[in-house]
Amino acid sequence: MSSEFRKDLLSDKWVIILNDDNNFIPDKDSKFDYKSLPVLDANCPFCPGNENKTKFSIYELKKGNNWQVRVIPNNKPYLKVETNLKRHTKDIFAYIDGTGANEVIIETPIHNIDFDEMEVKDISFILQAYKERFLDLKKDERMEHIIIIKSRGIKAGSFIPHLHSQLVAFPVIPPMIDEELNEAENYYKIKNNCVYCDMIKSEIKLDERVILSNEHFICILPYASRVSFEMMILPREHKSHFYDINEKEVMSLASILKEAIYKLNKATGYSAYNMILHTSPIKLSKLEYYHWHIEILPKLKNFSGFEQATGLFINPTTPEEAANYLKELK
Repeated sequence: MSSEFRKDLLSDKWVIILNDDNNFIPDKDSKFDYKSLPVLDANCPFCPGNENKTKFSIYELKKGNNWQVRVIPNNKPYLKVETNLKRHTKDIFAYIDGTGANEVIIETPIHNIDFDEMEVKDISFILQAYKERFLDLKKDERMEHIIIIKSRGIKAGSFIPHLHSQLVAFPVIPPMIDEELNEAENYYKIKNNCVYCDMIKSEIKLDERVILSNEHFICILPYASRVSFEMMILPREHKSHFYDINEKEVMSLASILKEAIYKLNKATGYSAYNMILHTSPIKLSKLEYYHWHIEILPKLKNFSGFEQATGLFINPTTPEEAANYLKELK
């Protein structure tokens, strides 16, 4: 077994990549068998007919007379839009009130489905709902940043199996986004180009980690993948803000998401995963150095003591090996 350090261009972090002949054995509790669930669950608060179990709808997209995507307030929100933004100090310590927004996007009326078995058009409804919530919340002057997180399966942090994601709007810029912005800006100052755009060109040229592409998007396994089968989806055209996505791009993204999740589910035996939408802070104008993107991280193992002690991820599968395997999955 050999190993190597790889530096992530986008975060200035290092990853240890192993070339392990035994590959990896996922933890048993990483699996999420949604196919064993019923089409509708009478006890699920997200299923049609159970709308009284949740709060009011913030936003809905309908298919015929029924909702296809429904956005509701989180019943246990991290941050509340009703809270006034105020700064407090106590001696050398400071805090601000928990102002923001925390919404749940119920992505389908069907209880036992994931992107891999959904119609592309239905996935496009979800993406359109994402965009509309961005456009609405960016009007609130208190908000600085919006992130969308999908947690699929208990190991990924979700205890409701019905397909959904969370939107969180912040009065601050989260540290991980701030780090990405700083690294991208530093690269731009040296190269006079967007690091994401350069990365896309290199990945297409090398053709070692590209697993999917279409007219508007590309899906790669990052060079310094933190976990086995980590994926990143990026727009081919430089765009810093997700909410600038147009109708054609929505359909292209829906198509590539369907294929990516199909490949991930087949390769990992339906593991839990997180899907995260990274975009520019909403108050910043179009940035030449930052590129919005989607990260998909399967939850195959718990972090080891080494990883927690050092901040270095250990990936037991090279992204090139994983990419070759995923390309063969039709």
